[in-house]
Amino acid sequence: MYLFIHTPSPQHTYLLLGKKENSFVKKKLPFVQGKRRNILADVDMFLKKYQCSPKKLHGIVVFIGPGQFSYLRTGVVIANTLGYTLGIPVVGISAVDAVTPEIFFQNGLKKLSKTKKRRLIVPEYGSEPNITKGKKMG
Repeated sequence: MYLFIHTPSPQHTYLLLGKKENSFVKKKLPFVQGKRRNILADVDMFLKKYQCSPKKLHGIVVFIGPGQFSYLRTGVVIANTLGYTLGIPVVGISAVDAVTPEIFFQNGLKKLSKTKKRRLIVPEYGSEPNITKGKKMG
């Protein structure tokens, strides 16, 4: 099984789980205005729903950008961490290769088939992070 993590923004976040036979299941993570997602918990629940232990994963494909800083960073960190702890390859796919879930899936599998060793994936942010200072505490 292969896990696909697509997290460019809160409105366009989804997970895919599939095999090489071109079949996959998709879970679009609902967007609720003003509510932060726990993407790691979403990945865990998604794998459990489809009875896929992380040990059954053979590779991970993650969307690397462009997109919102915190969402891309979260998706990439989850993918890199799972890849490292499970000893499986992780590859990154940019927007050009992830126009639809089907294209994301196909291009991700192609890239995984050419990857022999683990490497660290780095996100490609659309712009510099917009980090504001919070109010000073009393």
